[in-house]
Amino acid sequence: MADTRQTNGEWLTGILENLAPVADEKLEPLQQIRELQASYRVLLQNEAERLKKAYGENDSRVLEMQHRLRRNLAFLEKIEVEDQIRQIQVKEYGEKESLIQGRLVDESSSGLAGYTIELTDESGKAIGVAEATVDATGYFAAVISEEQADRLATAKIPIYMTIKNKKGEVCERRPVSQTVGAGVRVSEIITLPETKRIKTATVSTRATPAKKTSRRKK
Repeated sequence: MADTRQTNGEWLTGILENLAPVADEKLEPLQQIRELQASYRVLLQNEAERLKKAYGENDSRVLEMQHRLRRNLAFLEKIEVEDQIRQIQVKEYGEKESLIQGRLVDESSSGLAGYTIELTDESGKAIGVAEATVDATGYFAAVISEEQADRLATAKIPIYMTIKNKKGEVCERRPVSQTVGAGVRVSEIITLPETKRIKTATVSTRATPAKKTSRRKK
C-alpha cells in the first residue's frame, strides 16, 4: 500500500496551490457558519450561567454545558484558521527564482501577524535576502533571486529562518526543511509557542555601587 502521509510543508503547498479558484466561493459560507456558531456560544453561556445559579457549579447539567462551550470554542478557532488560510495572497515569483513561503502560527494554528522572517546562516548572519513580513493570515514569503539561489546551492550554505518580533528581538531560529536552488519552492509551517513569543527584560547582576557620603569635619 502506498504511503499517503504528507509533511506539514507538503500539506501547506497543496492548500496554497488551490487557494485562488476557491477562495471567493468558500469565504461567504464560512463567515455565515462563524456567525451562527458565535450566536450559539452566547446561548450556551447564558444557559450555563442559569443552570449554575439554579443547581450549583458541580451539577451534571452545568458540566455538560461547559463541555459544549469548549467544543464550540475549538470549532470557532478552527473556522478562524480556515478563514485565514483562504485569505492568503500567494506571492508571485519568477520561474527561476526560489521561494520560501509558509505560515507562522500559534499553538491553535492561528496566524501571528507583525513578525518578520529573516533568512540567515546558522549563526544568524543575513544572507542578503529581504526580510519577509508575516501578514494577518500568518503568511510570509521570501523570494531568492536565481543568482543568489545558485550561489547558496554551490556553497552548500544551510539556510535558517530567523524569527523576530515587532521589537526586532530574535524569538527563534529554524532551519529551512530542504536545500534551496534556482526554481525551488519551499513551504513551511512554523509554530511559535507562547514561551518564545514573550520576551522578558534581562535583569542586570552587576552590583549597584554604594553612594559616597561626605563627612563634615568637626
